[in-house]
Amino acid sequence: MWGPGLVLSLSGCSLAVDAGREQCSSDGDCARLGPVFEGSACLDSLCGTRPDPAWACLDEAVAVAPLNTPRQIRFTARLVDVVFQTPVPNIELRVCERLDAECQMPIASSVSDQAGEVVLTLAGGFTGYLRWQSPDTQPVLFFFNAPFIEDSVVTLGVVSARIMEGFDAQFEGQIVQDRAVVVVYAQNCSGEPAAGVRVGALEGDASTRAFYEADGLFPPAQAETAGTGVARIINVPTGNVSITGTLSNGREMGISRVLTRTGFATLTILSPQPR
Repeated sequence: MWGPGLVLSLSGCSLAVDAGREQCSSDGDCARLGPVFEGSACLDSLCGTRPDPAWACLDEAVAVAPLNTPRQIRFTARLVDVVFQTPVPNIELRVCERLDAECQMPIASSVSDQAGEVVLTLAGGFTGYLRWQSPDTQPVLFFFNAPFIEDSVVTLGVVSARIMEGFDAQFEGQIVQDRAVVVVYAQNCSGEPAAGVRVGALEGDASTRAFYEADGLFPPAQAETAGTGVARIINVPTGNVSITGTLSNGREMGISRVLTRTGFATLTILSPQPR
């Protein structure tokens, strides 16, 4: 338990500060307190570290679901080849409830047209997942990690079977049969790709490993997400899986609950969740 004062420890030295005493009225006041407070900001009259705006939403109250969620929304998916950025027609897209792991009873389905588009009507607040596949592409399960509360247009990346083989070649000798792969898109509070995030699967074991995209590859030395925010977790057990994100300072930033299946790639957006 903390005592009545706030104890700061730096370079083996301790500095006791009376929590009831004002230290500062500006950042300049902190700088004048000496090297211990170098780079500190004046926050509520005490000198400390200014929160990173990219993760400021983690300190906000949990958002309340809007009361005016529409009964139906218009959902437009644009399927695009991830390499050539061209529309991909003839992709079967299913919209599935989370409890329907095999998507045997899709709540909506269609096939992408020549422009790579699928337009569907979904219930407002939908929280299920998408499944898409064709004979020449990698089958995918996609989890947005947030309900749909308004008309939405999303771009979905399609990977050919040949390109997927190229990705897998980077992990030759490490892939365990009958396991799954999860690709994670980490986002910060602004919805932008997030660097500095480490991901994992709670249900994983010693063979489950995370790799992070950097310059189009997944080098083993890369220990957290780079500017693209993309991570790839291999040898994930099949079934219900919880994908976690942790910042470099050890703080949990979010969790995404997904389904995994052998032969499918599970894709998910991992966004900040206030606690």
